[in-house]
Amino acid sequence: MKKILMLVLALVALIAFGCTKDDSPTNPGGGAVTPINVSLSATNDGYGVIFGWNAVTNADSYEVEFPGNKGTAFVTTTSYTHNDPTELGSYRVRTIYQGATSNWSSTKSTAVYTGSGQIGDWTNSSIPSCYYWTTTGTGTSISRLDPNAATLTDIYCHHDNNNDLQVVSAQTAPLNGIRQSSIAYTTDPSYSYRALPSGGGYYLAYQEASMNGYFWVNNGDGRYVRLKITSLNQWDYTFSWRYQPVQGFRYTY
Repeated sequence: MKKILMLVLALVALIAFGCTKDDSPTNPGGGAVTPINVSLSATNDGYGVIFGWNAVTNADSYEVEFPGNKGTAFVTTTSYTHNDPTELGSYRVRTIYQGATSNWSSTKSTAVYTGSGQIGDWTNSSIPSCYYWTTTGTGTSISRLDPNAATLTDIYCHHDNNNDLQVVSAQTAPLNGIRQSSIAYTTDPSYSYRALPSGGGYYLAYQEASMNGYFWVNNGDGRYVRLKITSLNQWDYTFSWRYQPVQGFRYTY
């Protein structure tokens, strides 16, 4: 009896093992494999983003989730172009294989970093006159006399003969700054959510500052920052800012 029972158990194990197959070379256990190496980049016009990932062997298709009430799209390629999105937020993807879905991938986000800063006229104020942003969305003021200012500065403040403060791009920054930042200015609220296009006269070497006015900076890393002047006096001003982490993507609000 024991021999028969052992034989039955062995047969069941053999059948179970034989039914397990390697459905995907990238997953010895079979099933749908989660995409890896996700990325976000801007479209050529700067008004959309391209979400990409590595191909999964034997994938039938992919499901992409994007901002905007968690909308989804199905594609058979390894990227998804989201033209002119109406919301900022996270993107992720999962594999569809033989009717099954993988776990969701890690996310990439267009959500902005926010903060505030203060700079003053470099000829009169005791407040640092230069300001810059890192690729991780950190904003920092720095003195024009700092030896690192020349390679870091995105904008600086200078007082003109009309007693109005100017915000100046780092293309002409003090001490021969070399970061190729540019700046635009407007009080038009219709531009309060999206950075202006570069070129075509929109970006100049400097712009006058005014209370509640908006600036857009295309900084030395090719990322867009929107500033709003929140306090302004004779020699310095403060501002709030919104930094877009996706290089070249112009949507900041």
